Amino acid sequence: MNDDDTDLFKAYARSTDPDTSHDAAASVDPHLPNLEDTVYTAIKSRGDRGATCDEIVDLTGLNWNTVSPRLKPLRNKKLIEAQTVFEDTVLKRQGKSHRMQIVWFAKKVVGA
Repeated sequence: MNDDDTDLFKAYARSTDPDTSHDAAASVDPHLPNLEDTVYTAIKSRGDRGATCDEIVDLTGLNWNTVSPRLKPLRNKKLIEAQTVFEDTVLKRQGKSHRMQIVWFAKKVVGA
């Protein structure tokens, strides 16, 4: 892993992805802080209910393929978390596709 791999304010495309994916990642880079803030704010607004990806889409008006890639960086920054409900099983709710989706929660910030 090189230093670029740990940059949490960078969009990525896999080395096996087509050029269009790399172009898309490069075009979104300048907007990442605002997109992440929008997603985080939506999750935080839900309080103890948390939010699934579909619910974040509904709250923000962003596309699912814009919201979904923001979740891992927010988790890595320790701003959001999934709640464990039984051993290593996380809380999920049914999404629009009828598949289960992780429910994300804004982490409580100490001293805030």
